[in-house]
This record gives sequence, C-alpha cells and structure tokens, in this order.
Amino acid sequence: MNFLAVILCLGVAIASPQGRGVSIGGAGGTGRAIGGGIGGGFFRRPNVITNNHATTCGQWQRACYGQGLNTVNAFPVIPFFVQCQAAAAARNNFLIRIDFDGTVTPTNSFGQAVEDIEVQANCFTIQCQQEAFTNQLKIERFLQEVEFCGGNRR
Repeated sequence: MNFLAVILCLGVAIASPQGRGVSIGGAGGTGRAIGGGIGGGFFRRPNVITNNHATTCGQWQRACYGQGLNTVNAFPVIPFFVQCQAAAAARNNFLIRIDFDGTVTPTNSFGQAVEDIEVQANCFTIQCQQEAFTNQLKIERFLQEVEFCGGNRR
C-alpha cells in the first residue's frame, strides 16, 4: 500500500509543470515563481535593506563587513548566528564577512578565509616552533567556536 502511494505521488510530481506558478483561468502563472510579476518574487518589498549593519552584528559591528550588509535585497542572515560568530571573532582578532548570498565567512584582517590559513614556522628554534603551534591552535579553537555558533549557515 505504501509503495502504491509513493508511486502515485511521483506520478503527480512528474505530471505537474515545474518552474511555473499555479494559475486559475488559463493564464500562465510564471511571473510569481520566476521572480517577476506584481507582488511576486523572493522579496516582497523592493529597495529594502535586508541586513542592517547595526541589527545584524549588534555590539560587534567592528568585526563585521561585506557586501551583504546595508545592501538592498541581499539574502537575509540570522542575526543571532552572526552576533555569536562576531563575538568569537572580536575575542580572537578576526573579522566576519557577510556576502550578498548570505554566506558568513570568518576572515583575517586581509580578507583571507581563516580556514585557508596555514601557520608555518620560518625558523628552527624551539621557541619559534612553539609560537607557530600556539597560533595554529588559536585558529583551530576559533573555528570550533564559529562552528558552535552555527558555522556557514545561510
């Protein structure tokens, strides 16, 4: 019985037109599903700043930057996750970049993703190698804090 119900659902899904909205009266409903038309699209109100810098980053505004902040129609991010990540970044002297598509990436002061940083010891003394090892552990601890806050959620 369950098998027949699944087959029936798949048949209905395949028979339905995809990429188009539902319309009544024979008129095509493509405007709402694709993004055009009156009142359609992903965002209901045009020309609205989606991620306000003050509300998205809270008291850690100095740790946040990117094209997704104070931009019209950027993909919205969850302020709780961003503020948690910005707090961790501020404690460890890193930054949080918010992209237009809603991706939140921890970076260093040069804009390089923290996940891509490889700490290398350029000397042979024990003190220098211990310092490089400590810096690597600091980066790993920071990335664990960011993952605890929500990671790269959109």
